[in-house]
Amino acid sequence: RMGIRRKSEPVTAEIIIDGYCNRVLREKVQNRVYPNIYLGKWEADILEITKAGYLYEFEVKISRRDFKIDASKTETYGRRRRKYDVLKAGERVNYFSYIVPEGLIAPEEVPEWAGLIYARSYKARVCVGFDPAGEPIFEEQISVSLSTVKDPVKLRQGKITPQEESEIQKKLYFRFHKIRCKLIGQKLVTPFGIS
Repeated sequence: RMGIRRKSEPVTAEIIIDGYCNRVLREKVQNRVYPNIYLGKWEADILEITKAGYLYEFEVKISRRDFKIDASKTETYGRRRRKYDVLKAGERVNYFSYIVPEGLIAPEEVPEWAGLIYARSYKARVCVGFDPAGEPIFEEQISVSLSTVKDPVKLRQGKITPQEESEIQKKLYFRFHKIRCKLIGQKLVTPFGIS
C-alpha cells in the first residue's frame, strides 16, 4: 500500500505559526493572516482577519509554564490590567484561542472564553514540483496538523476599526522595509518610532 509516510516530529512555536499561516493561505484565501504582530500592548503570535472584518488571535504555547505565565500578563491601559481582563472585556479581538502541542493543556484549563487547538508536527514526503521529464520531485518537509478541541466564545461585537487596520498596515509597512534594508545591508530609519 502506498501513501504519504508520516513520522512524528517535535513541535516548535515556529512550526505551529508557519503551519497555521500556510493553512489560512491555502484554505481561507480571502482572510489575511499575520504572524508575530503587535496589536495594542501585546504581541499576537498569529492574528487573522476574516473577509468580514473579524479579528482572531492565536497564542502559541509550547510549555505549561509559558501557558501559566500568560494568565498573569499585565499592561497599562489607562490603568494596570491583566491581559485576560482586556480580552474578556472584548477590548482586543473578536475571538481568542491557544494553539499548543497535542495534550499539553486540557480544555478545562483554558479560560471559558478561549478556544483550544492541538498541534502535531510530522515529517511528510511531499511533491514539490516536477523535473523536465514530468516526473514528480519529492522532499521531506515538516508539516503540522491542527485540530480544534474547544471553540472560542465571541468576545467583541464590532469588526476591525479603520484605526486598527491603519495601525496594522503601518507595522507591516515598516516590517517590510526593515527586511528589505537587512537584505541590502542598509540601516532603517523610521520617523514613527517603529523599528
